[in-house]
Amino acid sequence: MNTLETKKETLLHYHTIGSSYLHQGDYSRASKYFRKGLHLLKEAHSTDRMDFMERMGNVYLLKGEYRKTVDTCKAGMDHVDHYSNQREIAALCRTLGAACSRLNDYASAEKYFSIALKIFGDYGDRNGEALTLFNQAMLDQSRARYSEALKTYNQCLKLFKRNKDEVNLISTIMNLGTLYHEMNDYATALKHYQACLLSARKIQNLPLIAKVSNNLGNLFLSMGSYRESEELILYSLRLCRDLKIPYLIGYNHLLLGILKLKTGEGAESIENSSKALHSFQEADSQREVCLAEIHLANAYCESRSRRLAEQHLSEAFRLSKEIGSKELAMHAVVVKAKLERIGGNGKCVLGMLEKAKDYFEASQRWELLWEIFYEIGRIYEEAGDVGKVQASWRHSANFIEKILSKIPEERRGEYLKDRDRQSVYQNLYSEKGSPYSPLEAPDGFDTMVGGSKAVLEILDAIDRVANSSIPVSIQGETGTGKELVARLVHGRGNRRDKPFTVIDCASLSENLVESELFGHEKGAFTGACERRIGKLESVRGGTLFLDEVENISPYVQGKLLRFLQEKEFTRVGGNEIVRVDARIISASKKDLAKEVETGMFREDLFYRLRVYLITLPPLRERREDIPLLIEHFLAQVSKNNQRKITLEPQAMDLLYHYDFPGNVRQLKNEILHACILADSKNVLGREMFSEKITRAKEGATEIQNRNGSFLQKMENMERDIVIDALMMRSGNISRAAEDLGLSRYGLYKKMKRLKIQNFKSDVPKSLQECQL
Repeated sequence: MNTLETKKETLLHYHTIGSSYLHQGDYSRASKYFRKGLHLLKEAHSTDRMDFMERMGNVYLLKGEYRKTVDTCKAGMDHVDHYSNQREIAALCRTLGAACSRLNDYASAEKYFSIALKIFGDYGDRNGEALTLFNQAMLDQSRARYSEALKTYNQCLKLFKRNKDEVNLISTIMNLGTLYHEMNDYATALKHYQACLLSARKIQNLPLIAKVSNNLGNLFLSMGSYRESEELILYSLRLCRDLKIPYLIGYNHLLLGILKLKTGEGAESIENSSKALHSFQEADSQREVCLAEIHLANAYCESRSRRLAEQHLSEAFRLSKEIGSKELAMHAVVVKAKLERIGGNGKCVLGMLEKAKDYFEASQRWELLWEIFYEIGRIYEEAGDVGKVQASWRHSANFIEKILSKIPEERRGEYLKDRDRQSVYQNLYSEKGSPYSPLEAPDGFDTMVGGSKAVLEILDAIDRVANSSIPVSIQGETGTGKELVARLVHGRGNRRDKPFTVIDCASLSENLVESELFGHEKGAFTGACERRIGKLESVRGGTLFLDEVENISPYVQGKLLRFLQEKEFTRVGGNEIVRVDARIISASKKDLAKEVETGMFREDLFYRLRVYLITLPPLRERREDIPLLIEHFLAQVSKNNQRKITLEPQAMDLLYHYDFPGNVRQLKNEILHACILADSKNVLGREMFSEKITRAKEGATEIQNRNGSFLQKMENMERDIVIDALMMRSGNISRAAEDLGLSRYGLYKKMKRLKIQNFKSDVPKSLQECQL
């Protein structure tokens, strides 16, 4: 065999193996073989070199390194001559178009797609045509041409099915899920993601699994299912780190940053957003870098770090202009408005917010629109324009209701738990009654459910203090029902016909808490164009509930103390003394006595607020109420679904012995989640509850029964090692065997001996359900 034939065989070998790894999603190994081919082709025919360059460009594209894709494909186009293979030219144009689309160069993308489609059409290459149409649909989706994108994706589905191209078929289903997500159809998006995930796991394509897990995490984040969202994002992040996909690592960190901001963990939000920025910079993806700058600015804005927020916003505006993305510029505008509003100068950006509103209305981005109207309402609230506040928040509430209609019914409660979404309702209707009226208890309770001594004592305390005007202090862990008790004190007393208003002290800065409580005069600070009446003054004759009062600053504590002593105060920036009859109920999840000892809370205010203390015990200290609470929640679900749902005795025992760190709120979520899994079944079994509950019970049983021999303990240890290896490789037998130094057959034998037959990897429950 001569040298030329040997070289051709080697090239074919590199091309076949590289393409196989690319198809499997192993980008690092695929690029290794394509690079070898390119090195061998330094002096070879141009068509062969073009083919390898297109493959290499495809690797960069799938890894999110779009500029490298453009450079590689353009280098391939430099080899085009009269003898070049037209299909290779079309393939290069298709990949170039896809990269230009991701870089917001839409005109170039359209041009390259047009060339590719014509060539593939002339040659009758249905597979090439389908791949080009797939990228064309992504371009239409990025430009909010949803009807065109939907039509093209469905066309791709037919072509990929006919060509039996399973990987691209799954990718199309996944992209349809993202399209429905953007179109606010969350229920349909969820179905597509679940179908996609099931197929991706069958063919063990880890990059696809990582991508759909990321998309599912984003969907659950939009629906307010934060626990499930975090599990999915972290799972995707672990896979992406193994696969070394920088841009997808960045997206996972970005979603974690957004999630942490929503759950009030500002420091972790900043940390994750910073990691996302670094990953996007590593992938040289300018659009994603801009997106990370916006979310980092938002995180710093929430933490009141104005200088850093402005710094990242400035960079975001620069990048959005450089890449020509009006969408990203409008995202940045919303954060800019929030920053100015917090600084008391919100009115200066009202015009910018109106432009953002018009832009997102055109593309029907409801999730952004309710936030924009809410932000406009907050700005008018600062200015004291009550009419415009109510009008803005009415619009915001309308968009929230539209979104709710598209969320699966069982998840709507989670969506409404978000603090800002609740504020839209509570602030808008705080004086005139609303879906959350003063006498309505949160979570559907009319009173505290339970027959324990602790509950009876709390109800007795509520009745004793309800008709007086003395301050009441409520102390208890998160989820024990502090706001419920406050509403009951108000609703059972002689102030029941007057307003009940809530101020969440943890969510507001010092200046905002002061203005929220006492109001301000015109000119009190930048942006204070008119007098604004505070919550304390507007609640005349009613009750003001200060939630998480331990977060109030020392200065505002002093002002609040004066009101409690004299029943009078002055507005911010004013001298006029305002006298008000209002009852103060405060709540704290911390021990205020200890806060006084550490100097974090004023002792004199402590005694003024704690005239009457109601302490709420955690659920683990009143376990006898758990069956009654379960019965109450099941009755609610049964009524809503028009079928009677009961609980197996084993499941009741499981819940009874669990500690519930999230207290009653966590118990309710567990019951609702189990009812969803029950589907058409009317009996809830223990297998329907979350792993942390079942594992807690299993762990306790294992400790009690651990009396095995030395050999049994060694076998248990060996079993744990094998399961850990399988979990690290997401159930992939070959890779787990390689890690353990075994053959595939050897690992199968060991699994059989250790009785590891129906192994499930460390996949979040949301993903495991898709495998059923």
